[in-house]
Amino acid sequence: MRDPIYILGAGPAGMAAAYRLTQLGFPVVVVEREEGVGGLAKSIRYQGFILDYGPHRFFTKIPAVLELWNQVLGSEQVTVRRLTRIYYRKQYFQYPIQAWEVLRKVGWWESLPIVLSYLWAQLIPRPAPRNFADWVKGKFGTQLYSHRLWQVNFDNDYQE
Repeated sequence: MRDPIYILGAGPAGMAAAYRLTQLGFPVVVVEREEGVGGLAKSIRYQGFILDYGPHRFFTKIPAVLELWNQVLGSEQVTVRRLTRIYYRKQYFQYPIQAWEVLRKVGWWESLPIVLSYLWAQLIPRPAPRNFADWVKGKFGTQLYSHRLWQVNFDNDYQE
């Protein structure tokens, strides 16, 4: 018999890894410090209410991942419509970003470098991203990244 594979954390990624590994015949031990599974994506019951432990969403365009998600959660999965927006300079912007809305709210003059940077990113692909900052710059251009719509410094994300 093989030694077990230890997985730290019973969030969606840890549980999906454990589920798949057990399907392949590997012994698995999931180590979780909390009483229940779910990680930051769990909901808790409190005084008759169901509350999200933290903000969480699940979205994928990969059919195999969606099929696994539906298979495991079944009828326990809850689907809700949510409004996602970006708050920038005291204004809300739709997400995904709508170009005409940005042009209207930010203005043509300030939007021009962003648009040119975006077009440059589309024409001249960057190498494979090493972190989230690289991905944002490669997908949306360096100008939009430097405008800090994300409000987080991603330059220190995980490096290889």
